[in-house]
Amino acid sequence: MPLETMTARERWLAVLTRKTPDRVPMDYWATPETNENLLRHLGCDDLDVALERLHVDRPVTVRPRYVGPAVPDGYDVFGVCYEEVDYGTGVYRERVYSPLAQYTTVKEIEQAYTWPSPDWWDHSGIPGQIEGKEDRPIRGGGGYILAPCHNIQANTPVENIIAMYETAYDNSHMPSSLRFSSR
Repeated sequence: MPLETMTARERWLAVLTRKTPDRVPMDYWATPETNENLLRHLGCDDLDVALERLHVDRPVTVRPRYVGPAVPDGYDVFGVCYEEVDYGTGVYRERVYSPLAQYTTVKEIEQAYTWPSPDWWDHSGIPGQIEGKEDRPIRGGGGYILAPCHNIQANTPVENIIAMYETAYDNSHMPSSLRFSSR
């Protein structure tokens, strides 16, 4: 088993600043059904515990609290409409309408579309979302290092998920020939 010399936060920061990490950072995205399968297979009650066993460098995702005008059910603040779609192994929100689709020019958008205001979010609660997780990377949304290209689907064998992370972990210590040059 390789020796880890960095926290998840230090590892991601190393990559983002073009320095060599102790191993390749890993992230995890999956459907709720896949999470349940993984937890059951590993005998864990908590996803963070399961991902720690797989050496996943999962970021803490922080979000401000929305305090703007009421948003109709099924819509987001941009006016995008979503519906629940059953895929047999789960139900997922899928976009069914985008308000920008009706426009053909930037000028039309500028004249007729109302963008959400930054004042519609209260950021004061973000420090509390990070408390006790200071050694983890922090993101305000999205971003991949090693992760599936989309959420891992429920019909993916749990053994394949574990093999992906174990293989990446066991082979992620960078040989000197692949390290970033110092600038």
